[in-house]
Amino acid sequence: MTYKIIIFLFVLSTSIVVKSCFFIGKTQSVKARGQVFCKTVPTANVIIKLVEKDYITRNDILSTTTSDVDGYFKLKGSCKQFSTIDPFLEIHHRCGLYPPNCHGVVTMEIPKNYITDASEATTWFDAGNIKLGPTARTFSRVICRR
Repeated sequence: MTYKIIIFLFVLSTSIVVKSCFFIGKTQSVKARGQVFCKTVPTANVIIKLVEKDYITRNDILSTTTSDVDGYFKLKGSCKQFSTIDPFLEIHHRCGLYPPNCHGVVTMEIPKNYITDASEATTWFDAGNIKLGPTARTFSRVICRR
């Protein structure tokens, strides 16, 4: 009876974290690069995160960086998971008229064909020139701290 309970709990816990980066499953990796602009000016020190979307648990941050003086960034990350990972870029910026305790967040999905079933991705996802701010075509949500 005890073994059945242990097996049940293991299966239950595994099913909950199956969409999360885990120590079992196949290793998958992705890498992304691009350049960020505030209006028409390349922008330094913008925080860019490579994130793996989870539907049951919290999203996994695979990598974090900041843009260089010319607005360029590069990120690489990997994750072990049974199902295919759902990576996206999350760009935190202050380009625009935000209150002092707020910032904008732009998200950009990374297509599945940039995911490699190995510890190192083979192809860069080129996010291109990313325009930030209130007049940009990319959607930006606002996050404020209290």
